[in-house]
Amino acid sequence: MTPIPRSDIIVTNMTIMLTLSGVARTLDFKVRVMPDDDRFERQLRGRGWRSAYRLAAGECATPRLVDSLIRAAAHALRNQARCPSLSNVVDVLQVALGSPSLLNRSNSSDLLRAFEHLANALGQIEARDRGHVGTQIAVRAAEKVFLEQAGQNQIHSKEQIRDRLGEVFIADLIDHQCFSRVRNGIAEKKGRTAEQQHAWERELREEIKPQARKLFRSAAEAGDNREVRAPKGIATPPAPLETQLREPLIPLQR
Repeated sequence: MTPIPRSDIIVTNMTIMLTLSGVARTLDFKVRVMPDDDRFERQLRGRGWRSAYRLAAGECATPRLVDSLIRAAAHALRNQARCPSLSNVVDVLQVALGSPSLLNRSNSSDLLRAFEHLANALGQIEARDRGHVGTQIAVRAAEKVFLEQAGQNQIHSKEQIRDRLGEVFIADLIDHQCFSRVRNGIAEKKGRTAEQQHAWERELREEIKPQARKLFRSAAEAGDNREVRAPKGIATPPAPLETQLREPLIPLQR
């Protein structure tokens, strides 16, 4: 029997005749292998990510893709990417960026001490939430936001700090759970180079920001991870079927 390539096997019933001591026996079993087009999907775990991948790799309006990614991120925050201490991450970042020592932003030693204090506080949170992927992503995001905003010659409000952390955290969560695993698959299907793919993702991150801020607020304020909810979608819903049926038919061109 010719081996069936892993990428070509489908769900099917097979019957093989085996002869043991002259007695014919029949074995029935099922074999399932994903087609080549799905090899990237196999790397995705959690509800919603595969659907988002198909939209990203196909012809899809950006608002619909944003909604799909945000819903998948919300589900991840309730399940495989929980962050029990997300509100604590927000608090320590706000305290670090509000430190009086940062008023003199030209003093690199003050910046270093403030970052070390932040890193120690975040390290304690990460140790307390050991094993939680969401907390690990949130800690790295908080460090990024500190380095970004501490070097700016302006004071940010607590709300601005929280919102910026939300933008970075949700984007990094989407990358960790989805794009880092299927980036090459999207590029292949869309015919993009690596540079074009990264440029597309940068533009998408900008489109996601408003929804990311809303989702992050829900996650940070939730008393329980099960309370995390995705914000209302931004894609225009299709017209009701009744309305579509009432629309006039377009005559065929002969």
